[in-house]
Amino acid sequence: MEDRKLLHLHLKDYSNNKYTLICRLVNGSIKYIFYSGWSSSGTSNSLSNLQCTLPLYPNSGETEEMFVDRIIDIINEDSVKFVEKRVPLEVTFA
Repeated sequence: MEDRKLLHLHLKDYSNNKYTLICRLVNGSIKYIFYSGWSSSGTSNSLSNLQCTLPLYPNSGETEEMFVDRIIDIINEDSVKFVEKRVPLEVTFA
């Protein structure tokens, strides 16, 4: 059973409201979670609040990195929100 995070973004809108978008690959399906705030304790929202075309799925021949870049580009170009930070998927400790 495969379950891994593909994308974790911190977003803002032009009123400085904060949001979190997480994209996971779960058993061959892509699942999106969208929160108000920058923590998982935020209130979840509908992805349609992004005012862009989500959910998205990979195009034929598209690598994982290309897919993630396409999501970021769509959010930044077609939404009232923008990507403030791309959160690293792997956490390392000193």
